[in-house]
Amino acid sequence: MSGSARVWLRVAGPAIPSTPISIGPFTLQTLDPGTEPAIPPATPDLSGSGSAVVAQFGQEVVGSGYASIEVEGDLNDAILRVIEHDVPLLATALSLQHDEPYRLVPRFAVQGEDLVTAIQTRFIFWDRQDIDADAAAPIHAMYERLVADPRAYSAAHLFSHAVSLHDQAPAPENSAAAVLNYFKVIEIIVGCIEPAEESDADARRAAVVDELTSKLNRGGSPAVSAKAIKGARDELLRIDQKFLDLRIKAAGAAYGLERRAIEQTSALNRFRNQRLGHGGDPPRLSELEKWLDRKSPYSAPSLARLFLLKYVNSLG
Repeated sequence: MSGSARVWLRVAGPAIPSTPISIGPFTLQTLDPGTEPAIPPATPDLSGSGSAVVAQFGQEVVGSGYASIEVEGDLNDAILRVIEHDVPLLATALSLQHDEPYRLVPRFAVQGEDLVTAIQTRFIFWDRQDIDADAAAPIHAMYERLVADPRAYSAAHLFSHAVSLHDQAPAPENSAAAVLNYFKVIEIIVGCIEPAEESDADARRAAVVDELTSKLNRGGSPAVSAKAIKGARDELLRIDQKFLDLRIKAAGAAYGLERRAIEQTSALNRFRNQRLGHGGDPPRLSELEKWLDRKSPYSAPSLARLFLLKYVNSLG
């Protein structure tokens, strides 16, 4: 559905205008109780006795405050653009002028005479499958290992939290947090693998120390000396194989993972270092979609499950 439409969001915060006001492209106003049209959320048909996840994105916000914004183009894409680009700006502008933060949640959109929901929803369906006594035995063994091993216990909680955040996408902050938590699962697992030391490690350490000593003896500013020390430290860490990417490769080899899985885990590590948990612009949804594709064997959830499964099975 394309063309001009107005997307309506419910607003919750310390102060709501009693008469319409404009803030940027938004109009803020109060709607009388019962004015919002009733748009029931879509529900899956479970007549086949299967199971499903119905994830509705965003909090449930109650109140009479609303913000609306005019959008162009495909309505679903426009709603996502509003969520990703416009809503954070309005919510922050409101929050910075009040002691408590504001919440904005999409509710509905009007396009011509059509009324559609703006509540972003995702469904995941499974056909019914039985878990019999034979199938339950390895699940029970897996549970006991997760309880008994501290690393597995922590990784299991991170994995479950990542799944929950993943279901709450496509808000960029939820998607980014989901990817980060999936990676933390991998980080815990590879942290227990001690890579084999290379035969020339001691000779390489001695060369690094000699080079650092020579640089420091030449004098120079404190900044130059500090740079030399940091460079030597990084090189010694590489030799000691403490850097995470080296541990990923060592763990992948120890668990017999295919080369593509190891390469993609290293790529995920680079994405984490460059785009997650650091200053700068947050990653866009388009960047995160690749890492959250549950159907891909090289996505963040698939790789996290792979490493955790290999580790827990090794405890048996």
